[in-house]
Amino acid sequence: MKLFLSLLFFFNSIWAEPNFKIDEFNVLDSSQGIFWMIISGEESEKICDLLKTQEEGKFEILINNSKAEIYRSTVRKETDNNTYKFYLSVGQRFVRTGNAKAELFQVQKNQRTFHDQMEIKLKESGGAEEQPVILRMNPAGGVAGDTVTILGKNFGKKLDDISIHFYDIQKDTLIDLDYYDEPTTIRNNVIEENSCDIAYIDDDKTPFVIRKEMGSFPPLTLGLPNKEGVQEITFAIPNELREFTNGFFIRRNIQMRAIVNGRPTKLFVMTLLPDNWTAKVLSFTIIFTLIGWGIIAILVKRWNFLPSLLIDKSINAYSLARFQALIWTGVLTTSYFYIAFCSGILMRNGEMPDFNASLIALMGISYTGLLSSHFLSRKNPENVLRNLPPRISDLISTNGEVDMAKVQLFIFTLVSVTVYVYNLYYHNALKGLPDIPPTLHGLLLTSQSGYIGAKMIKEKISVNQVIPQMIPTNHTEIRIQLVGSGFKEGIQVSFDESSIVETKTKVLSPTLLEVSFVNDGKSGTRSLVVIPPQGSSFTIHNAIQVGENIEENNS
Repeated sequence: MKLFLSLLFFFNSIWAEPNFKIDEFNVLDSSQGIFWMIISGEESEKICDLLKTQEEGKFEILINNSKAEIYRSTVRKETDNNTYKFYLSVGQRFVRTGNAKAELFQVQKNQRTFHDQMEIKLKESGGAEEQPVILRMNPAGGVAGDTVTILGKNFGKKLDDISIHFYDIQKDTLIDLDYYDEPTTIRNNVIEENSCDIAYIDDDKTPFVIRKEMGSFPPLTLGLPNKEGVQEITFAIPNELREFTNGFFIRRNIQMRAIVNGRPTKLFVMTLLPDNWTAKVLSFTIIFTLIGWGIIAILVKRWNFLPSLLIDKSINAYSLARFQALIWTGVLTTSYFYIAFCSGILMRNGEMPDFNASLIALMGISYTGLLSSHFLSRKNPENVLRNLPPRISDLISTNGEVDMAKVQLFIFTLVSVTVYVYNLYYHNALKGLPDIPPTLHGLLLTSQSGYIGAKMIKEKISVNQVIPQMIPTNHTEIRIQLVGSGFKEGIQVSFDESSIVETKTKVLSPTLLEVSFVNDGKSGTRSLVVIPPQGSSFTIHNAIQVGENIEENNS
């Protein structure tokens, strides 16, 4: 009778549906004999206790007939309430080739009750020269949802063989990324939400790094190796970290590694950023930029020094070439300062950000225009009266008349600066400064060429000063002198929209022209029309002013 009952119990344990089963099983780190496993069962509420406890009824797992150490601090409930994931190890005695067979038992009253088994084929791994290595990451961090590129070697050929693991080693606070609906928060050694609700076990032998694992996830893409054997892996920072990172003012360092076919890379530092980090760093950049301008103002002992940078003193007018060079210098300097803040304060990678070639070419276009404009202005001065105060309209006009060559350069400069600043704000600054497209380079170069070309082919005659400019109404015979360049015999001067119809001109020198006329006695301003022997005429607006209360001696 006893023999019959024993046989009945034996066959029932074989044929009966197991209470617990192995859903997934695979290798994590073959060098250390560490695996991961997911188990489920009808009495799921007992799984956590059976995995965590060392008491009666605990789970026991054999891998290739060797008893595995369950890392009890790693037990996490999965999205499915009936499944639990955990890590376990058989140590370095584990044979890394062939198959790995896992058997799940429950130990009760010194007897093992078999529940389930699973066998996997271990993938062949090479020697130390084939160990996966991370060379660098670009960028070395970001906000939740950002894509990061890993450059390294020995990542293999199959995307499914790779997993990315995050570790929060900085503090005793972490997020469980494997629970995707609502991440588990572990704080002060207590698992607060969906992770068995049991504190860490003091005598648990879980390695420190594995205990601090935040979770794992697959990468997005895997590239083929180049001639040097370097490959690219891209992955997205999990959105489950958004609330976690937004709790910090500006940054939080964690560590990560890639595990390829059971072979892990070394830990690599990564920086997590809150969603509003861009606005914060941009505020710092603006503040320090203003401080820099303030230091310049103190050194030159003049707060309002910007107009002096824009004025061409040879004609006492605002220079468009100076304006373009100054605005691009300010924008690109501030942009580089912004990128340097990102690299130094956020990433702390000890690398100076690159000032890319397209921006250097842009500065070359801008300053070539400035130097060319300055050279041509000395050779062929503009028709601008030096004794008139500079006006902002000088940027798009010459002597009061709209200059289309200036207008097009002014518009293209403002548009390109606006587009660049806008794209810089929405560009991932952790990857460096945005490039200027070649077509935009071509457009700015064409615009600059049009501006310089117009200065080259303009009239050789210019008027920069009228002496005297103020004339009393009671004077009848008037003589004025025009100071400029390019005066030749045959040049004529008349008055625009005036009753003065007769004038006489006398060329005293190539830079001095005398004009005499009979005053009509009417008060107001007069514009002069200069008619050269050859070429087009031009107008000197508001050249002289006639009035009653004007002293005779003025110049």
